[in-house]
Amino acid sequence: TPTADLHEERAMHEAFTLPDGNIAVIGGIAKSIEIYDVATGQWKQAGQLNRKVASFFAATLDDGSIYIAGGSPMSEEPYSTLAYLWDPRTLRLKTMPQLQPEGFAGRVLGGSSRQLIVKSYPKIFGESTLRVLDITTGRQTKLSYTGSDPLLRKLSSGSRFHFEEIVKGPDGQPLTPTTVMFDDGIR
Repeated sequence: TPTADLHEERAMHEAFTLPDGNIAVIGGIAKSIEIYDVATGQWKQAGQLNRKVASFFAATLDDGSIYIAGGSPMSEEPYSTLAYLWDPRTLRLKTMPQLQPEGFAGRVLGGSSRQLIVKSYPKIFGESTLRVLDITTGRQTKLSYTGSDPLLRKLSSGSRFHFEEIVKGPDGQPLTPTTVMFDDGIR
C-alpha cells in the first residue's frame, strides 16, 4: 500500500514504534523528527534537532520518551556531543547534558532509564568500545571487551541484563560478567 512521502529525505536515521502504534523517524541527514500516522497514512512534523546528524544512537526509555545523542554531522567535524530527550506525547524536545568527555556514534545494546550500554564505533578505523553512559550527566565510562560483539541477555531470575563475554574495566582488569548489570528499561 503506498503511503505519503516524508517531509525530508533521510538516510542513516532511527525509527521507533510509539506506544500508540504510530512510527517516529528521527534525524538521518535531516534535522527533523516526523511521525507516521498508521491510520491516515500521513507524515507530520514533530520536532527539530539543532543540526543535521546521522549515525547517532537513540533508545526508548520506560516512560516512552526517546533519548537521542552523539552521531556524525556528516563532515570532517568531530562526533557530536549533543544529547536530547524527546517526548512523543507532547512533541517536546529537551536538551540534555552533553556527552563527556567526547561525542561518538554507536548502537544502544541495553540499559536502564538512567544508564545505557552503548557500543561505539570508531570515526574511520580502530576498535569499537563499550561505554556505560549516564544520560542525566552525559558522563561515560569506556569498557573494553574480549571476543567479537558483546552479547546481552536477560537473566532468568529477573529483568536484568549482563554481558555474556568477559568485560574489562577502564583499568584493563577483568570484571565478572554479572558485575556489569542494569535494570531493563529499554524496549
